[in-house]
Amino acid sequence: MRKKRINGRGAKHRIPHQYIINFKPGITKEEQEKVIKQFGGKVSRRFGKGLDLFVPVQIDDANVEKLLEHEAVEDIDQDVIAEAPAVSEGVNWGCLTASVGNFWDAGYTGKGVRVAIIDTGVSPHVDLPNILGGYNVEAGTSDYTDVSPSVDGHGTMSAGVIGARKNGKGIMGVAYEADLYSICCYYPGTGGDQQSYTTVSLTTAALQYALDMNPRPNVVLCNVQLPSGSTALKNAVNNLINAGIPILAAAGNFAATEADVRYPGYYDNVLSIGASQTYTTSPYIRRASYSQYGPHLDITSYTAQTATSKGGGYSHYSGTSCATPFATGVMALLKQAYPSLTVTQLYNKLLSSTIPINYGMDNEYGLGLINLPISILPTPPTYPLISSTTVETFQTPNFKFDLKGDWEIGMDGSRNILSSGAVLYPGNAVQTLKFRTPSNMVGTLEFDVRVVSASSLYGLGVYVNGELTTLYRSTSSNYGKVSIPIQGGKSYRFDLECDSGSTTTSAEVRISNLSLNLQEVQLITETFESSNQTIPFTGDWVRTTTSPQAGSYCYRSGVITHNQTSKTSFKVTAPSGGTLEFWYRTDSEKNYDKLTVKADSTTIVNGESGTGGTWTKVTHTLPIGTTEIEFSYVKDGSNSNGTDAVYIDQVTVSGMNISVSAGSGGGSGTPGESINNPIILTGTSASGSFQAGGAVFYKFTAPSTGSFTFTTDSTTDLKMDLLNIDGTKVLDTDDDSGGNRQPKITYNLISGTVYYVKVYAYSNSVAASFTLLVTPPAAGNLPGMVYVSTQSKTSSSATLNLTSTGATSFNVYRSTTSSGSYSLVASGVQTPYTNSGLSSSTAYYYKAEGVNSYGVGPLSAYNLVITESAGSPPGAASISVASTTTSSATLNLSATGATSFNLYRSTSATGTYSLIASSVSTPYTNTGLSSGTTYYYKTEGKNIYGTGNMSTYVAATTDLEGSPPDTPTLTVGSATSNSLTLTYSGTGATSYDIYRDNALIASERTSTTYTDTGLNSSTLYKYHVVAKNAYGTTQSPSKYGGTTKPSGNPPDTPTLTVDSATSNSLTLTYSATGATSYDIYRDNTLIVSERTSTTYTDTGLNSSTLYKYHVVAKNAYGTVQSPSKYGGTKKPSGNPPNTLMKILYRGGTDA
Repeated sequence: MRKKRINGRGAKHRIPHQYIINFKPGITKEEQEKVIKQFGGKVSRRFGKGLDLFVPVQIDDANVEKLLEHEAVEDIDQDVIAEAPAVSEGVNWGCLTASVGNFWDAGYTGKGVRVAIIDTGVSPHVDLPNILGGYNVEAGTSDYTDVSPSVDGHGTMSAGVIGARKNGKGIMGVAYEADLYSICCYYPGTGGDQQSYTTVSLTTAALQYALDMNPRPNVVLCNVQLPSGSTALKNAVNNLINAGIPILAAAGNFAATEADVRYPGYYDNVLSIGASQTYTTSPYIRRASYSQYGPHLDITSYTAQTATSKGGGYSHYSGTSCATPFATGVMALLKQAYPSLTVTQLYNKLLSSTIPINYGMDNEYGLGLINLPISILPTPPTYPLISSTTVETFQTPNFKFDLKGDWEIGMDGSRNILSSGAVLYPGNAVQTLKFRTPSNMVGTLEFDVRVVSASSLYGLGVYVNGELTTLYRSTSSNYGKVSIPIQGGKSYRFDLECDSGSTTTSAEVRISNLSLNLQEVQLITETFESSNQTIPFTGDWVRTTTSPQAGSYCYRSGVITHNQTSKTSFKVTAPSGGTLEFWYRTDSEKNYDKLTVKADSTTIVNGESGTGGTWTKVTHTLPIGTTEIEFSYVKDGSNSNGTDAVYIDQVTVSGMNISVSAGSGGGSGTPGESINNPIILTGTSASGSFQAGGAVFYKFTAPSTGSFTFTTDSTTDLKMDLLNIDGTKVLDTDDDSGGNRQPKITYNLISGTVYYVKVYAYSNSVAASFTLLVTPPAAGNLPGMVYVSTQSKTSSSATLNLTSTGATSFNVYRSTTSSGSYSLVASGVQTPYTNSGLSSSTAYYYKAEGVNSYGVGPLSAYNLVITESAGSPPGAASISVASTTTSSATLNLSATGATSFNLYRSTSATGTYSLIASSVSTPYTNTGLSSGTTYYYKTEGKNIYGTGNMSTYVAATTDLEGSPPDTPTLTVGSATSNSLTLTYSGTGATSYDIYRDNALIASERTSTTYTDTGLNSSTLYKYHVVAKNAYGTTQSPSKYGGTTKPSGNPPDTPTLTVDSATSNSLTLTYSATGATSYDIYRDNTLIVSERTSTTYTDTGLNSSTLYKYHVVAKNAYGTVQSPSKYGGTKKPSGNPPNTLMKILYRGGTDA
């Protein structure tokens, strides 16, 4: 059993007597408060729906240990305090460095995105009209005014960094059209303390409030730096993430004393944000010294921004709690651009576009600096194309470049300039230059720049394809030339910025003589598709068809053994410098057999190794002059992994007037000892020798087509292999067919084709000398003309009959037009021949030539084959679960027209689905699964016409391993007049459900006793319990129990008087000692019940009528009936009708 604990009890920042209680599931709010009160505690607040098991309380420290032992308590977290981090100086620069302008230019400004700001609150500000509401969780009110005692206001500045409006005033936030909501979770310090504070419980409540908002936020900033977390805090985080809402939190400002980030940024599903700032020395952007880092830091943002302050002005804002609102604004832009992405996908989108930074410390920057390159936009913008040298004199505002911003033309002495104008803090002036270049043009962008006053700061960010590549900073008052190299086929953005550090002294930056100097470049590319190389590589590398980066061929290192080197090289001459680009991959023993690439003495690729490597592109700037490019593969490990080789492909050099020439070559060994350094075999014989374990390789170009025989003459038992054009395939092999333990291979070769012959010993332990003998084909007649006809065809194949006099095999060629180029599709085949993999309803043209030992015959006339039309692939698939066991799931697969199925599996509904079975039938059983685990499956149907649409997923949960509880025992006893106590137990049970008269009255009970209250007295009830665990449930036999008769006496016999009669009513008076109420009966029929008054007037009666009454006196212990009493109503008052009087008078009767 897990031991209970009080988390954070020894924390440095603990709050005495303040804890968060984590109750077990099933404990109601009333039960929670009863337990807390039992130990002298008091509930501080409630978190709300979803966190109802977590209760912040105030309780004496001495009693909390006793509370922990209560059966209803899971564990307890010590509440801790955190102060709002301090604010220091800085300048506004982050938006430029992070390429935020790429998103602004594309129309992404945060519009429609709701951002919840958990901080010290937000005060009114002209730049923040977009605060749409909020809440103060500490005060429990809707007043979200900034509670920070400082003049700047922590939360107000955070709001400005995220979303200060673009309104021509002050500053502009990252997501300046986002909708902002303020959730204040801080309270101010007292007694002149200029800090504000929060706690774990207040932060938890703020996160829960964000979840309960309607509508919910799209992004949450949790600008809190807690020294420790809690179970409730983590659950609150998880609830938001599960609702699809990303959370960003500050890493913390205590790097000097803490080795990792603070909470809640420490949690894996919260983005932890570090801070970087600018420096006056290179590297210009580095981690702020206070910014915490460690294994849980995700990404580094930008601090030292200018922000809105709560007094209505602007202030410098720094710290990780400034960098985090900046990152939050960036997340809002991503959410607007990609509204349907999940939290994980949004995180990955941000993390995958960072600027990688590593200045020597692990985990210092997370995955790098925040960046928004154009490559992650849904639709990247297109910049204006400039294809020739362009000069801007700044004489008129009609610029030759795409220059946008608030700078203006002017004069500086005799210079025409572009000036930022006078800038005072917090304003800044930005000018942007954008263009792209053709792929065949390179050059430089140049201009002169100076700052005008001591308070001025000039900045230039250079973005290539939307990624920051260079950052210039200067405060020089003299003109200096800036020269930036320009590559071909790139998009460039230049952000020129003037900032002021003063509210009284203006800043100004001026530039002049702006020019883009372009020249056309030459492009030389080697694709290795032809044996006639464009770039003259020398050395022992060879062309190969093994997994090229593009096309059909690439270049592979030579076959070498331990402590040998395979090299290839070429030279490039670049009079004005240039660019080298190439792709490489390794497939060798990790950390031992390595690829190194050098440009003269400069290392471009440094000892890369490993199997199954992916292709990697390398770009290197070439210096002016001649440079030798050397590719070297060193095998210094005795083991072999993968193909034991390295590969290069798509080698390109570019530059003005560039040229290439042969390199110095290289590689280990003498001719013949490797396939990359073979003996050239001409004529009919050649000698050779090798050491023990070695071999000799010969390169042979067939002088004619026909059957060639290779054999050896030696006293040693030898073997022989015949290899294809690049040595990757053994065409034939032999041991003793030549007699006297000599090999002999006879094989039909094609004229002009290169083959390799490998000779080696039958035993690896011997050396040998030998003579290789070659016998060419005998003279004779070539095959005659081939007649080609169609035997049969399908929608994807054609079967051909091939007939020729004297042919022993055939070469088959194919084209898509009768007069087009025919390509070889098969050689050395027999008749009939089937060509498969064709498209349906398509015309194909075939020609063939016969082959025999004397050569190749003439090419035939063409034969036309039109493939059959295709049927339809299967319809959309469906999938269902037939059954499960603890280690397998059996699935029913269905799709109209399917003959088989492909099956895919994932561990989550929206995760990546991997193929686990192909071409299977239904039902299909997936075995080897883990018990009690949910797997998600999709399928697609297959037939000869293709693959149908994928099904939706189905979830299959494997059975748990284990047994349900034993049948529980049940005893009903301890009866009172309104309660019964049940005692029950079942071996293996973890909880119990309790039923009264087959109705559930209590569930998930972990206690083995239960008192059923509120029952009727003297009543029999039937009970049963259900014992439960993770593997099932078991029901007990039913048991009966009866409540007792209530203690006490019923009322005395009541008295009853019937009087006060009228013509339509009677008044009753009654009483009985001990009665609490009365029921009244007329003629034995109940007319009123539960009367507490001792009189009752019965109305609506008939006149002159006699009625019988009795009353029943009642209390909790019984009822007593009175004797019956009679009462009669009176005769009605008044005179009878006139007509009646006349009738009586006529009768002679005196009325």
